Amino acid sequence: MSNPFSAGASAIGYIYQVRYALYLILMDENIEKDISIERLDDVAFETNGTATELIQLKHHTKKTAALTTGCSDLWKTIRVWSESINSNEIQLPGTILSLITTGVAPKDSAAYFMKSDLNRNPEKALDILLSFIGSSKSKSNETNYSAFLSLCEDKQLALIQAIYIIDSTPNIAEITDLIKKRLSLATRRSTLNALFERVEGWWLNKIIEHLVDNSIGFVSGFEVQDIINDFSDQLSPDSLPIDYYDENPQSLVDVMINDSLLFVEQLRLLNLDNKTIEFAIRDYYRAFIQRSRWAKDELLFVSELQKYEIKLLDEWDRQFTRINRSIHKISDELVLVEKGLEIYDWMSDSQIYIRKNCTEPYVMRGSYHMLADKPNLCLGWHPKFKERLTKLLEFHQEKSS
Repeated sequence: MSNPFSAGASAIGYIYQVRYALYLILMDENIEKDISIERLDDVAFETNGTATELIQLKHHTKKTAALTTGCSDLWKTIRVWSESINSNEIQLPGTILSLITTGVAPKDSAAYFMKSDLNRNPEKALDILLSFIGSSKSKSNETNYSAFLSLCEDKQLALIQAIYIIDSTPNIAEITDLIKKRLSLATRRSTLNALFERVEGWWLNKIIEHLVDNSIGFVSGFEVQDIINDFSDQLSPDSLPIDYYDENPQSLVDVMINDSLLFVEQLRLLNLDNKTIEFAIRDYYRAFIQRSRWAKDELLFVSELQKYEIKLLDEWDRQFTRINRSIHKISDELVLVEKGLEIYDWMSDSQIYIRKNCTEPYVMRGSYHMLADKPNLCLGWHPKFKERLTKLLEFHQEKSS
């Protein structure tokens, strides 16, 4: 049973508006154009601060939806633009007014003669609209009719001449495929889905910021192009995308810093302060979710990750052995801690990359902490980490059994 109070259709309409705006800016060859959402209209294109095209978007889940002469989609749009003309927000001629709809403009309807094909005839469309108003008994459209009739005859014609109906457009699901088709020019087929997810994610956040700022300003076409190029570079064979450099899970940090996690205990053996341990936990978390996302997006294979960890272990082993050559002669705990800090600082400053151009530090640091968290104690900082942590592991095993 459908819910009469459901906001699903409205939600889909807003998402469609945002997604279609991305499609429009990707399809426009003129990247000097700027785009705004819910400022001058649903979507607006501007050049040097002047609106060149205002767009109303109408999404229907049913393919059979029709843009008839009496439908509310058409008349609400005409009312919006009529009111904008009266308030001098729209200058005609000079502005294109587009109504983009998933519905269909029936043959010989007013909308049919406002399409951009060979049948376009704004004068005939105007006659049909005025005739319809004269015979209509619709109460719901009265406000829409009044707004249109408030325009003088010349402005009525100018408005209809400026309107372009674009019907039978792709729905919210189909538009995704069209966006991907456009993005396919910027990346390899194997990384297309990863590029789409990141571009759309960036776009959604950008539009949210735009709306929170009351739609002041716009999104630059250059900015969209730059972000696509940036993500494309990150998806090249010698790189990987970095998605979580600003991830700061403070609530998780607060929990983990008090848990007996192995990699945290490794740091406590060095008497590190809580702030330094917080940095380590953030690196651990960022690397963990980043590696998981790479695997999900099929950008990084298990064998490649294994090889990277082997490389990290090898480099650590060389440094650990070099720094602790004379460890058997040392019993002073302060000296042992100093040596542990030396190798930990070496790790923090190292530049061991999983791929040549994937240079974000949290990937390496976090991966080292993940290795330091393994129960087989394959890696550590304190010269006697195995001896100290073996006792801790035994204690927890006894406690859990």
